Amino acid sequence: MSQTPYLPEPSYLHRALSTLGSAPDPDTLLKGLASTLYHINRQQPIALYRLHDAKALHLTYYLSPAGQQAAPHALRLITSLASLSTLGLDYRDIQGEFGIWGYVAYPTPDTHEQTQWLTLFIDLASQRLRLLKAANATERRIRLRRRRRSILKDMQHTCSIEHLVQRHGQSWCRIFQAVGIALYYQEELACFGQCPPERQLLAAITSLAAPLDDTEAIELDGECAGGIAVSVHVADAQPAWLMLFRRRHAVPLLPELSCPHTPVGYWLASEINSLAELADDLTSVITAIEIANLNQQLVATNQWLETLAHKDALTQCWNRYYTELVLDSIDPTHTTMALILFDIDDFKRINDTHGHAVGDDVLRDLVGVVERVLRQGDHLGRWGGEEFMILARELDHEGTLQFANRVRLAVANVRFAVAAPVSISMGATLLHAHESPRQWLERADQGLYLAKQAGKNRCVLCP
Repeated sequence: MSQTPYLPEPSYLHRALSTLGSAPDPDTLLKGLASTLYHINRQQPIALYRLHDAKALHLTYYLSPAGQQAAPHALRLITSLASLSTLGLDYRDIQGEFGIWGYVAYPTPDTHEQTQWLTLFIDLASQRLRLLKAANATERRIRLRRRRRSILKDMQHTCSIEHLVQRHGQSWCRIFQAVGIALYYQEELACFGQCPPERQLLAAITSLAAPLDDTEAIELDGECAGGIAVSVHVADAQPAWLMLFRRRHAVPLLPELSCPHTPVGYWLASEINSLAELADDLTSVITAIEIANLNQQLVATNQWLETLAHKDALTQCWNRYYTELVLDSIDPTHTTMALILFDIDDFKRINDTHGHAVGDDVLRDLVGVVERVLRQGDHLGRWGGEEFMILARELDHEGTLQFANRVRLAVANVRFAVAAPVSISMGATLLHAHESPRQWLERADQGLYLAKQAGKNRCVLCP
């Protein structure tokens, strides 16, 4: 007995035409299409298949009286049009922006009128899908261009890929309608949003092939299904990997159909092209980060080298090399300056009695005591062994003696790491114009000699 020809009410068909023609996004459009075809074709099952780059089909949506998740196993195993035909199903293609997007499969309609209505709605959905995809691509390019300006503006403040991803990840996810983004570079992984666990991400990165061409990408599988990886080329370095993730399809890929690096239709060609543009932007940013890091390392190295060149390794005051450079640069015609040489009395006995390690502690502690007495603009340098030099500004004869004695008494009043008191003897002189540093040193050294001869623990000025 034949079935009575069936079509929904005209009012339903008109509403469906209006709804599909104004669908705001591809997901709403395709679900609306499946629902409409389901009602036109006597509530027979409707299956939507996505055609991916390997020319194989993947079931992405299924609608039947049993509900969306009740797709028969046979339908889920279908990967080709020939397989659809063997099940006795009719099908029509859905045209996207770059050729066939996929296919709608359904049982053969009862009447020619039903077939015409099915064809009309599928063609309308194809037109709307192309329009939506084109609009999305245009909007994506505009938003990427805006984000590029923001990235370039912030480039000098971007210090790491973690900072980069956290700052721009939300915008990138919105642009590409993704739920998560990850960036991997030189064993550093930065994530934003809903990404697979780090262990799975690292496993996916390890399995990726050699760096891709600028226009190629790899859709991820397994636990990272819904993701796509694009290589970011950085000069003279291992490639960085940009990965974006979308929610999985309502009907997941069966285990027996999965294979490494086989895309399943989560990403369109236009989106991949936009991802390649983003990868180019990231190349510039990562290169800038590398340059900034190298500059920081260079500054730190230069500071370390400068410290080695200027500072005494044991006491951290000026070393002799730098002290001599300063002496050679002094012009006493514009300011009065005093040069004071001093050394530790009987320092050899400290070393012989307590050992050189204790002697080194005394030298370090001595420098700390003297530096606390120095005024702003005064400088202390180690001249050699236990002998030190002070260069003090704006001092006359009387001021030089007062200052030197403050230093001497500060040392005498400190308890060092030895039982016996520690004292210093000092020789001082004023710097005169038209004299050489050698002459200044000779007078200060003469004062130090006289202080030793007079009994130590004193200062002698040789003006």
